[in-house]
Amino acid sequence: MRLTASRLTWMALATLCLAPALARAGAPPLQNGGFESNLDNWIGDDALIAVSPIFLHRDARGSAVRGDLGPPIYQYDPKEGFTFAVLSADGQFSDPDTNVTKLSQLFSTGGGRLTGFAAFSAGDYAPYLDFGYVKIFGMGLSQTLFSSGVSAVGDYGRTDWTRFGINLAAGEYTIEAGIANVGDDLQSSFLLLDDVSIGPVPEPATWALMLSGFFSLGAMLRRRRLVPARARR
Repeated sequence: MRLTASRLTWMALATLCLAPALARAGAPPLQNGGFESNLDNWIGDDALIAVSPIFLHRDARGSAVRGDLGPPIYQYDPKEGFTFAVLSADGQFSDPDTNVTKLSQLFSTGGGRLTGFAAFSAGDYAPYLDFGYVKIFGMGLSQTLFSSGVSAVGDYGRTDWTRFGINLAAGEYTIEAGIANVGDDLQSSFLLLDDVSIGPVPEPATWALMLSGFFSLGAMLRRRRLVPARARR
């Protein structure tokens, strides 16, 4: 069977349109990335994970009493909407598979760019090197998107909201945030997470580029068919 340029174009477009639907056949798309619906669609220990409109970073250096939260010196506000997630660790870190407070969501995508914001607020000092992270894994991918800790920000230090992002192929993925309290079971640090989202797939500019390429291919093939054959001598 001989395929014409127009048929090739429509087959290619149909494949693009079906790809997101096929990717969503398993897990649902990413949901509640701004935590406006509490922890709905996320998996985590709600005794250690709060949804809050603000978070006060405190500096306890110089405190005579260990465990004193210290005065607030910086306020985190939501990057999107009205709330964000705040993870704290409970107990001494020893095994990353059991003693890290984790928040995760399994989702599917037809492909696109995953973005979000994270921040680390140290509630401890060296040598108690608490740390936090945001990771993505699935479809053969395993990558850390954000990472910070006491060793990076210093005693009772902090990061600003930090934007992370990664391009994803179509498939199912898990995004995971975690915080660990290292070396003691007293002063915990905190991991903040907000505005986790994935852009439309494909994005409008990508659609335009693809359509332009397909129509150019179709026009080229049509021109080749219309070139008159040369007369034999």
